[in-house]
Amino acid sequence: RQMCIRDSPKAIQDMIAETVRRTSIPMSRRPYVQGQSLCIGASCGPSGAFVAPTTPEHRNLAQMVNMVLLMVMPKTFEWTSLQINYNTISEPHRDYNNLGSSAILLLGEFIDGEFQMTDGSLSVAESGAIHLFEGAAEHCSRPFTGERISIIAFQHVKASQLSLADRDNLAGMGFRSALLAGCTIKSNIHNTIPVASTEEILPSDTKRVVDGGTKGGAQDAGTPTPATIPFVLSLIHISEPTRLRRIS
Repeated sequence: RQMCIRDSPKAIQDMIAETVRRTSIPMSRRPYVQGQSLCIGASCGPSGAFVAPTTPEHRNLAQMVNMVLLMVMPKTFEWTSLQINYNTISEPHRDYNNLGSSAILLLGEFIDGEFQMTDGSLSVAESGAIHLFEGAAEHCSRPFTGERISIIAFQHVKASQLSLADRDNLAGMGFRSALLAGCTIKSNIHNTIPVASTEEILPSDTKRVVDGGTKGGAQDAGTPTPATIPFVLSLIHISEPTRLRRIS
């Protein structure tokens, strides 16, 4: 199954991409991945399950991505973690900690750089579309030219082992999963907030990013902040089914 959000305003995609560019992302520590990579949300290590450290900028990015996923993905899709990849190439591998279906969103302007299932079931290099795949099955990404951002939403198999405080933390960022059962809070980004205009909600520099950028490039634009979330929600009218195309 595939799901495309290209019919949603491109400003949403541009805002996410700009936020990724301005987020501190370290070089990947995984030997089969070249490039910058960051996990936000449930993860695990030798001491067990934990929430990957989140700075305010990481939390802002997670909230923005999760808000879009909550709007466009079916209610049956669940995730506890986001893998943010910036200009990465990955060798064939399996993500055994991914439980159930994962979703990948490609952003940026690039040539080649296909995300592929090695069994030939999926090959995609379409920027701005969300595709579902099985993360535990072997997959890879191809070399490319340009700027390529990939965001993978997945359900970590050990998320249920997190403390209640950590599960509350994830729910507050907009993650949705039965593995977070017992949470005492719910993210306010689950609710759509009517917004009168961009002038009332966004700083002027950030508004220029939403409107398509500035002549001076990314360095002239303001960093999207949590205050932009209501505006992005106003762009995704879930009551308008024409904004969502399903591809079979």
